Parts: sequence; structure tokens; C-alpha cells
Amino acid sequence: ETIMLQANKKYKLVVNIEECGANLKVRLSNRNGNNMYLEQNVQTLGKYEFDYTHEEGHDDDVRISFEVPRSQVGKGPVCITSVSFIQVNNWKYSLCRCLKLWT
Repeated sequence: ETIMLQANKKYKLVVNIEECGANLKVRLSNRNGNNMYLEQNVQTLGKYEFDYTHEEGHDDDVRISFEVPRSQVGKGPVCITSVSFIQVNNWKYSLCRCLKLWT
């Protein structure tokens, strides 16, 4: 999913994880995925909130992605129940899909 951001605006990425049988990488990057703006490892179930300020000069088209590293394959399922990306001044882009990642 690609989202258009504005320079110098603050955003919040909220991820709800129902099952977390393996380490999960949560990333916010440019549209090609080769410049990481935010990268966090998640190891337990729960609600996670990540703050992000989009800097001037960064690609305004960004991508939210999730990855279970190869070293974690076979450890157990990861179930993401919801993802919200919120601009701090009340603009909200919500990806309300249940994503089940099997490792």
C-alpha cells in the first residue's frame, strides 16, 4: 500500500497484533522499499504505536510493510488484526484488514 505524505507533518502508525509466534519487522519506507524511514522489530502480541515525522526531501509516496525474517520461518503464525496510519492533526488513513502471516 502506498500513501502520499506531506513534509514536516507528524504521523502515527498503529499496529494491533493478535498472535506473534515469530519476530516481525514493521517498516515505513519509500515506495521502492530501499530507503527506510522507520523500522521496528516486534516480538510479542499487543498494540504498537510508532511516531514518525516526514522530513523535507524524503519521497512523499511511502509504503508500510511487514516482514518475518527468514531466520524466523517455522517459529509460528503472526496475525495482524488492524493497521492505522494517522496524521497527528486528525487525518487518518486506515488499513483495516486482517493479515495472517504464516511462517
